[in-house]
Amino acid sequence: MSDPALARDVGEMWLARRLGDFGAVFSGVTDIATRKARMREAIQSRGLAEAICGKRDGKVETFSETYRRIYGEAL
Repeated sequence: MSDPALARDVGEMWLARRLGDFGAVFSGVTDIATRKARMREAIQSRGLAEAICGKRDGKVETFSETYRRIYGEAL
C-alpha cells in the first residue's frame, strides 16, 4: 500500500479484530487519537503486550510491535 493513512486504517481494523474488540475500538464517531487510546487500553488491560499477535514477513510480531508499526509510537 502506497498510502500511509490507508495502510494505518487497514492495520487498525486488523488489530481490532485480532483483539476481538472491533466494536469497542471503532464505536461512535472516533478520531485517530481516540482509537489509539482504545487500542492501547485493550492490549494492556488483557496483558497482551508481549503476546504473539501474528506474523509479518515470516517473523512473529507481538501486540506491542504491531501497535508501534501501526501508530508509530510505543505502547
